[in-house]
Amino acid sequence: MRTVLIFIFIFSCYMILLFNLWNTQVRFGEEHRQKITKQSIRCIREPGIRGSIISSDMKILAGLSQQKDILFHLSEMRRPGKLSQTISYINAVAKEISSTIGRVPEIDEEEIKRHIFYRPALPLKVFSNLSDSETARFCEMYPKIPGIELSVSYIRNYPMGDIASHIIGHLGKEDPTKDENREQFFYYQIGYEGKTGIEKLCDDDMSQIFSVPVGGLKGTEGYSLVLVDNKGFVSETLERFVPPSQGKNVMLTINSKAQELAEFLLLGKKGAFVLMNSNTGEIIAIVSSPSFNPGIFIPYITGEEYSELINSPDKPMFNRATMASYTPGSILKPLIALAILDKGISPNETVNCPGYVFIGNKRISCWLSSGHGEVNLPYAIEQSCNSYFITEGTKIGFNSIKSILEKAGIGQKTGFELPESTGLLPSEEYKKRIFKQKWNIFDTALLSIGQGIILVTPIQAATYMAAISNNGRAYKPYVIKAAYDYHGNLIAEKTNNELFLNIDLPESYFKLIRDAMFNVVNSSSGTGKRAKSEKITIYGKTGTAEVIKTDSLKRKNTWMAGFAENKKNRFSFALIIEDGISGGTTCAPIIKEFFDKFID
Repeated sequence: MRTVLIFIFIFSCYMILLFNLWNTQVRFGEEHRQKITKQSIRCIREPGIRGSIISSDMKILAGLSQQKDILFHLSEMRRPGKLSQTISYINAVAKEISSTIGRVPEIDEEEIKRHIFYRPALPLKVFSNLSDSETARFCEMYPKIPGIELSVSYIRNYPMGDIASHIIGHLGKEDPTKDENREQFFYYQIGYEGKTGIEKLCDDDMSQIFSVPVGGLKGTEGYSLVLVDNKGFVSETLERFVPPSQGKNVMLTINSKAQELAEFLLLGKKGAFVLMNSNTGEIIAIVSSPSFNPGIFIPYITGEEYSELINSPDKPMFNRATMASYTPGSILKPLIALAILDKGISPNETVNCPGYVFIGNKRISCWLSSGHGEVNLPYAIEQSCNSYFITEGTKIGFNSIKSILEKAGIGQKTGFELPESTGLLPSEEYKKRIFKQKWNIFDTALLSIGQGIILVTPIQAATYMAAISNNGRAYKPYVIKAAYDYHGNLIAEKTNNELFLNIDLPESYFKLIRDAMFNVVNSSSGTGKRAKSEKITIYGKTGTAEVIKTDSLKRKNTWMAGFAENKKNRFSFALIIEDGISGGTTCAPIIKEFFDKFID
């Protein structure tokens, strides 16, 4: 009986074992095989290929260039024995190539070790962006060493350097944590994403700009599958089932010749310049000086370099054309003139200018200390007479002036695609909140000559000058014109210009002001006579605004704003130069030189 019981027990154990083997290998065999396979397969994410940014005259502002890199495939360079032997061997090969091509390797033993631990299935970049001579020297030894590859990749480049850098923007490394699909990749190869400017605005999608599905500059990411061993090294590349695709190309309204010329004329100065098509709102040129080269962010910028750029007192990263708010000075006087006319004051009514005017017991000087004598409205604009505008401005009152300024877009964003400041619309509430004082007649007097509590941006000034040239109407300024695919086929185009300003006043008012602005430039006694051009008719208004800098010294920000026209085109413009002499002396000659050369 004991023998039978033992036999039954042993037989039962064998049956249980056989059942479990059948359960594992047959019933759930396929499931286990799939799990094992999944543990050995790695999904690698490859970033998309970035599209280009081009000017309206077909110049590449941000494109792609081929870059030759030397990659190490670590799975083919493993040495028998300890891991340290593989690391030493890889480092020795890097040094051997280094001595051949005359370039210091971009990796060391610690970097090799880190790569083996965390990314063994990915190639290790040892040298990047080889020159032609370095490539030739490397190719002599290339076949002798297994596991190394001369790879050709595409990298962002900016052929025109710092031209239009504040509009184009710059790139930076992607942040994988923001990718909702991050978890599906075992290895996530990081690409670039836009951080500022058009690079950021058009990075992923431009549907909000064109109101149709378009895509973005970034391109579509790709995926590939590799089979790895128990150490994580690649044993086989299975397939590249989604190759990365190139993003869309973006055309801007900017004319590269106008942009380059304007940047050259502002070289070494602090300031901004905006040139726009008065009839459409297209930005032809937009400059902020000083600027920066977006190429310094590729392949990366060091913390020290970035800190130096951000903390520079010249603020080269700051877009003065759209983000800086300045006291407008006398370029505001055409709008004050509209307010005067709107209140029914005759343009022929005169004011005596002895060279100053008193508001209570406070004296405000005119720029011409000897005075202008009897001055009417057109002559006051031509001569930029403070006495006239203070006298008539205080007569019509603050609310009348504020109403026109509001209609002219002061204190509002223009609708430009990139970040912009609102400037500052003067108000009684603002003065009470900030200065703890009530608005008074002296504030109105200062406002009448573009001083005191008011700020405008250069792009706002160019826009309201467009309105003056168009009898009160101005379109939203814009810089993105069209989108194209990789083959150059048009996908979307901006066709509907959106009205931004509609200053509803009689056309005769605008004509009177335009005629006076013509005399500012073309009269022998006009304050902007240095801007007179024989190649295009320029209408302008100069301005000089005193500001107090941090050193408590008074400096002058100098302006010239207006519009220019010939039979074919009409352009509005605004130019500001910080720490200048006067609008007529500092800015007017720059405007003349710009238009003379631009028309040529």
